[in-house]
Amino acid sequence: MKRVVPPGAVADLDALISLIKQGPAAGQPYGARLAGPIGRLAAALDGTDEATALRRLRVRVATLDAALSRADHALVSEIESVCREAVASLAHPETSSTSLTTSPETPAAAKSKAPAVRKAARRQATVPIDAREAHQLPEAPAAAAHGRLCATPLTELPRVGPAMAQKLEAAGIRDIGDLLLLRPRRYQDRRRVTAIKDLRAGEFAVVVGRIARAAPRFYGGGRFVMDVTDDTGTVSCAFFRINLKFASTTWKPGLPVVLAGPVTAYRDQLQMTHPTVDIGEAPAEGELRPEYPAIDGIGERVLRRLIEVALERHADELPEPLPASLRERLALPDLATALRRVHRPPPDAEASAFVNFQDPALRRFIFDELLVLQLALGLRRRRTAKRPALPVAMPPSLDEFVDTSLPFAATGAQRRVIGHIAADLASGHPMHRLLQGDVGSGKTAVAYVAARLAQRGGLQTALMVPTELLAQQHLRTLSPWFEGAGLRCGLLTNGLSRRDQRMVRELTLAGVIHCLIGTHSLIGQDVGFAKLGLVIVDEQHRFGVKQRLALRQKAILPHLLVMTATPIPRTLALTAYGDLEVSVLDELPPGRLPILTTLHGRSKRAEVYARVRSLVDQGHQVYVVFPLVEESEFQDLADATSAHEELSNGAFAGVPVGLVHGRMASELKEVTLRAFAEGELRVLVSTTVIEVGIDVPAATVMLIEHADRFGLSQLHQLRGRIGRGGQRGFCLLLADERATEEGAARLKVMTRTQDGFVIAQADLEQRGPGQVLGTKQAGVADLEVADLVRDASLLEAARETATALLDGDPELSQAEHLVLRRLVWSRWGEKLELAEAG
Repeated sequence: MKRVVPPGAVADLDALISLIKQGPAAGQPYGARLAGPIGRLAAALDGTDEATALRRLRVRVATLDAALSRADHALVSEIESVCREAVASLAHPETSSTSLTTSPETPAAAKSKAPAVRKAARRQATVPIDAREAHQLPEAPAAAAHGRLCATPLTELPRVGPAMAQKLEAAGIRDIGDLLLLRPRRYQDRRRVTAIKDLRAGEFAVVVGRIARAAPRFYGGGRFVMDVTDDTGTVSCAFFRINLKFASTTWKPGLPVVLAGPVTAYRDQLQMTHPTVDIGEAPAEGELRPEYPAIDGIGERVLRRLIEVALERHADELPEPLPASLRERLALPDLATALRRVHRPPPDAEASAFVNFQDPALRRFIFDELLVLQLALGLRRRRTAKRPALPVAMPPSLDEFVDTSLPFAATGAQRRVIGHIAADLASGHPMHRLLQGDVGSGKTAVAYVAARLAQRGGLQTALMVPTELLAQQHLRTLSPWFEGAGLRCGLLTNGLSRRDQRMVRELTLAGVIHCLIGTHSLIGQDVGFAKLGLVIVDEQHRFGVKQRLALRQKAILPHLLVMTATPIPRTLALTAYGDLEVSVLDELPPGRLPILTTLHGRSKRAEVYARVRSLVDQGHQVYVVFPLVEESEFQDLADATSAHEELSNGAFAGVPVGLVHGRMASELKEVTLRAFAEGELRVLVSTTVIEVGIDVPAATVMLIEHADRFGLSQLHQLRGRIGRGGQRGFCLLLADERATEEGAARLKVMTRTQDGFVIAQADLEQRGPGQVLGTKQAGVADLEVADLVRDASLLEAARETATALLDGDPELSQAEHLVLRRLVWSRWGEKLELAEAG
């Protein structure tokens, strides 16, 4: 007896078919548009083969790297066929014929293709159920599916036609609500006029004067140059990427002008580069002018006018997201008041409060942004905790299990973290944990015990690392440990022969290999597991989000452990990894002596190398690290390849010197590193390829050339390669005496401390979150106004507030929280669904 189509299934099908036929929408991934309707149809048909096939298809379309196009007939046809077969196979005959009459394809034709379609879907999908459903954010209410605060169209504003509205939409401004919520990137304090003679490089200045000369200049690249004078002197202004016709006809000699912008030094002369230019204006008394992000085709004066009109007519239309009690507790203004103050600072406003983003109205903007992010992360974290996962029973005595598993005594920190992991594995819910620890703190040992715990429950482990070098290092370390327990560890990288790769895949699929170590090769469609239950991602910030997601999809909601040897400051962890539980290895194994770090100018290079040669003669092994592989015509830096030849015949003549860098063949790198590890090579010249995963206990000396060109965390990682065998290490930093102030500050931190968390915080303050992470992480790169260093206290308040709100209203479904719910769904729904890999 056939089941009756559940209510709404046919309508869901029709809506889905309509989306398929529409093709991709501008700027919106096709896969993301199809994923929701497919998932709803699968839910309506729950318990059937068709639902399983639909869920598999949903995973495929939702994880595509780019938008589908109309030309992708094969996948589009496959989706449509499976959907039609789903309904046709369950509907009563009259229901089928009625609901499918609009389609050129008959139910019989669709049904005839179903076996092939299902076969293709099962072959290409890697998840037997939709593992992503646990992490979806709540659906927005139908009446506000776009999640916007004010959907009044931009064309309601005077002088805004379809062309201008399209330019604004290309910049993410879809309606008047978006326009009002556009954050200024900085403020110009136009009350402080600087005389030209008092200009200083590196400062922001407002200059009032007259145009003395204005003309295009074509040699050395097209640009426009304007000289402005006041009673004290003349300053030149340079403009690139400017409409030369507009500048030539508008900026005429003799006209009064107000300039506002940064002052720079060029060929020993001060100049202003791309200042804002107001002709015939004197600075308004008390004016603090907001400066907005540039929008192609729309000048800043026009943008300011649009915002002014929107403020007058529509500021009170935006609903208030924050409850009054919360605003009162945090001393934050209501949204309408904040908008007016942010876009039109009052004459009596304190300039420094706006310039430094400390005014209550700006802090309201910052808090809103951080709160919405923390709510999104909290929703994901809570939903993950509710989903089922294969449980692993806790050993009768965890301490005894650790002692018998490891060939050495675990530290207290390792035992504590293993306790966290064991509890996660036994919970029956997916582990979603970040393990961070300083260099040499023993993360690999913790990962091994986690894999052994998983194996007790009959589960396999996949360990994904960013480089073949690190994969091989892990294999050398872990294989003896696994073999000692009667278990098998395997390696899968692109560097293996096809025959060896095929054999490893077969053994993994058969369950013979208990722990598979590899690079991005692990996410290939031809890699399968008998029973994958634990996914470990090492140095996880080096992977793209979709790579981590693809590995997790090889199991039904596997346990996830992500590890990093780059300590993460708390503010960064709360944003980039706010949906993960965090464990910290804050204790080094006994016997590790502090590394002596010294800083030397390049003028002392010969003396430094003489010192290192004496250490080599005393039996020490040495790394010499360079920033480049080969000589560059664009950078005046020493390179590893040239230096290897120079040092072999110079400072280290008569000493075996090796060379290793990222462009070498994997086999040659492996042979060179093994020779260094076994003491056949006394000196290893390298690039940063040795930054992670290289463990040579006898190496005690590191000399880093052009140390001012490296980030703090990178220097710390490099330094962690030495002094691992119980002997004192020596790290010598060679830097240009003319190093930038920022570069000099980095090196001073390195000589003062070896605490990775202190170094990471300093790195965050100096370079910003994107550079510290080394990749764009959802939640960090997308912050528009918040600054993780400046706004640390607001971030903590947002975290506490989000936790309290979700404790009382887990789905944000109460009336006073519906606006927040819409904002969360609109701002982070798609991004955080893609970022679920951690």
